[in-house]
Amino acid sequence: MSNSTYRQEIKEYKERETKEIKEIKERSIADLNKKKSLIDRIYRLQLKVDAETGVYFGTTQEKTVYYILFLILCIFSAYNFLNILLKSFL
Repeated sequence: MSNSTYRQEIKEYKERETKEIKEIKERSIADLNKKKSLIDRIYRLQLKVDAETGVYFGTTQEKTVYYILFLILCIFSAYNFLNILLKSFL
């Protein structure tokens, strides 16, 4: 077996393993999301936002204000996206 074929086989093996791991992860997350209630999903979103923004160490009032602003921005972004989408079809 030559060195280049050996490297090629290793590369293909790594790609297969990476693909399998990604598929397992996606299936696990999909199964988890099916089983979770709405409150659990909201709590998970809050933890994600806390981790990304550093608001985790804020007071409850600061967090509430931030989440309200975050939801308003999400709604506004979705509204703008739908407006642009509808205008492009009309």
